[in-house]
Amino acid sequence: MIEMFETLVSFPVVVPTALLAVLLILGLFAMLGVLDAHHTGEFDFDAHGPAGELLPALGFGRVPIYLIASAVVFSWWVLVMAAQLFLLPLPLLSALPIWLSGSIILLFTFYLAIQIAIRIIRPLKPYFLVPTGGAKPVDFIGRPCKIITGSVDARFGQAEVRIDSGAPHILQVYTVGENDLKRGSGALILSYDEQRKRYEVEPYVPG
Repeated sequence: MIEMFETLVSFPVVVPTALLAVLLILGLFAMLGVLDAHHTGEFDFDAHGPAGELLPALGFGRVPIYLIASAVVFSWWVLVMAAQLFLLPLPLLSALPIWLSGSIILLFTFYLAIQIAIRIIRPLKPYFLVPTGGAKPVDFIGRPCKIITGSVDARFGQAEVRIDSGAPHILQVYTVGENDLKRGSGALILSYDEQRKRYEVEPYVPG
């Protein structure tokens, strides 16, 4: 037990260990309703160079950021732990200063962790956003919807809306100005922002 603790707090394992601890705390806050673990992020993939391929592969904009971060950090933690136990003692690395050998391991395993996370998240993507099928943005304007994120502001939010008796559609939404929208609140879809690919909503209580 003591040896395990010493490993967890030693460099380089301490870096992903600290991040994993932060994620666990954030997860606890999300369970208590203090934080929203459903935020999927908002990125202009065409304007981020290499990120234009990496971020969609990880599920940004579709899969909750918390899940993406958890997949990356946990994979990184496992890889760094294994590398510290089995690679650091090798003569090639043990001859280097610990800050250098540890940094090499952190960078290499972080790249591998991202690749592993992509493969973990890929089969999960269909479970987060329901395709809109043949529906067009104009079909949703003027319809009531139900908020499914902890809050909605000018930067992010998600809502569920049904057209007739069909399957629910999950839309990216935003608001202008302050509001008290939260998970389960009713809202009205006002317009569609073509550039941001999301809908403006406002609080709405059916009469």
